[in-house]
Amino acid sequence: MNSLPTDPDIPTVLEAVRTLLQTAAYDQAGKMLVAQIEMLLEPGDWQAVQALLPLFPGHLFDEDPDLRYVEGLVYAKAGRVQEATKLLERARFSYTTHQAYSKAVKCSLELARLCLSRDNFRTAYYYLAEEIQPLIAKGLVTDPTLEARFFLRMAELCPDIGKLRTAIDYAKQAFAVYKAIDDINGQFYALVRLAGTTTHLGDYGEAASKLDLAWSCYSAGNLGANAQARLLNLVIHQNWYQGKLPEALTQAYAYQALVDQERFSNFRVYARMLLGNLHRTAGQFDLAQHWYAEARGLVAELNYQFYAPWIDAQTAWLRVLEGHLDEARLLIHASLKTSDLGQAISFQVFLAIINIVDKSWAVANRLLRESLTYYRESGDMLSCCALQFYLTLVHLRSGQAETAQTYLRQALGWLAQQHLDGFPHWWHPPLVSEVCAYALQVDIFPDVAERIFVNRLGKAGSNALRALLHGNSPVVHTRAGGLLHLIEGRTFDELAGIEDETCRSILEELIYQGKLSSAGLARLTKLLMTAQQRKTPNPTLLTVFALYVNGYPRTEIAEKIGCSVANVRNYINLLYHIFEIPNEGFQHRRDRQKQLTELARIQKFI
Repeated sequence: MNSLPTDPDIPTVLEAVRTLLQTAAYDQAGKMLVAQIEMLLEPGDWQAVQALLPLFPGHLFDEDPDLRYVEGLVYAKAGRVQEATKLLERARFSYTTHQAYSKAVKCSLELARLCLSRDNFRTAYYYLAEEIQPLIAKGLVTDPTLEARFFLRMAELCPDIGKLRTAIDYAKQAFAVYKAIDDINGQFYALVRLAGTTTHLGDYGEAASKLDLAWSCYSAGNLGANAQARLLNLVIHQNWYQGKLPEALTQAYAYQALVDQERFSNFRVYARMLLGNLHRTAGQFDLAQHWYAEARGLVAELNYQFYAPWIDAQTAWLRVLEGHLDEARLLIHASLKTSDLGQAISFQVFLAIINIVDKSWAVANRLLRESLTYYRESGDMLSCCALQFYLTLVHLRSGQAETAQTYLRQALGWLAQQHLDGFPHWWHPPLVSEVCAYALQVDIFPDVAERIFVNRLGKAGSNALRALLHGNSPVVHTRAGGLLHLIEGRTFDELAGIEDETCRSILEELIYQGKLSSAGLARLTKLLMTAQQRKTPNPTLLTVFALYVNGYPRTEIAEKIGCSVANVRNYINLLYHIFEIPNEGFQHRRDRQKQLTELARIQKFI
């Protein structure tokens, strides 16, 4: 049995190898095994291959690099990374020494994959850039499949070494080669990488296009559960990044069920971290903590300690949102001890925002500017946008309004250009609300700020908007009141009879501020009707009352409602008459106003 059918299946190959071993044809068995090893291991049934290895004489594993390569791949599938790395490194050295460059590249590709799976990015880069790329550049490797795999591995690595934009170029090159050789599986994984990278960059339209193509490849190639899991992961991130949390959560639970059933160990950890992140973003902190704890337990069970810094960092952000800054600091500092540069830059943004909340402006500014430089060089403008938001806040609170506005224009201008209304990472609703409220005040891309309030912040932005109602700008009042109306779903049915837009806007504002009782408004309106025979409200008198009992001076009342100070004085005198407060008996005019205010409070009008 020296030959196989043109398209052998796994049982046929395994039986052929077993027969050769039984006849002591070890050299032929080894060549057949190494030629078909990728097909044999693709379904994840590495135990069937492992069962064949003891049938080879032990000394052959020291003499034959092919057998070391096969055994290394089996150990890699079994999760025995250290043993796999040693075997593959020995095989790579032997292949390179004997100028079997294509086989050496296969070893380096697998070694790089193992390093990537353990977040060991520096070593992965060594295998790809120092071992493989020179061989391809010199024309010593002519197999297009290996070239495409190299491009794809580089596309996977680049985001983690600060070259996000470069990842797209490599993924496109991988896709072009795979398409040329009609490799649908390779096309799928190149498209997955393109969709994931463009999602991270905030180019959701391009990401959706690549995701659609990936789904087509998945269906046409019947690519299995691993491919399905990767697609689900992409869909979850697209929905999360675009603020569609209910859809993202539903899909995240489906993703978790799938990877748990298939026992994809890395995916199982990541699924739990992802659920924690989504529940945290949704403000469901108890559920977020539950999933982070599950992820931490699984990391301990599987001995995947390289995930620990990520869990520490994500839990730290949860503690920031909960207001537990001391615990958050401890977790972030723990994560920074074991991270490489890319991770450290990401984690130090968490630390910067802790310093913002702690009012340590100088430290926050330094950390944010360092991270901004890194992400600009990477081409990750979505992350840059988030950092510019917080730099706006740092400089605003430090009294540097001009610099704050420069960062604000950059952040909101980019969002406007991309037609986006938010960023997924480092999202701190109170701080983002403060920045967006400032944008409304200084009229910098106010339409983008409004979309962020309505589409992303919701009720979490209400306090920042209410604060704007205390300012002096009628335009800002109108914007803030309208946004509150949209966010809180207030219909103000109690003001249905008020047709004067200026008065209605002022009354809505006072209700939002808690300065005018909505429950007592109907009684107040009836009391202040001046045309009893028509039984219609007098909106101006009602508005003068609401402002006057809340301490507004006559000149400001006149300015707000657009009438003369003399008319306001007449309305106030009418109010004293209605509430039967005489002109005599008060030492100061303000004492008379205080009595009107007290009566209004007793009758629960304010």
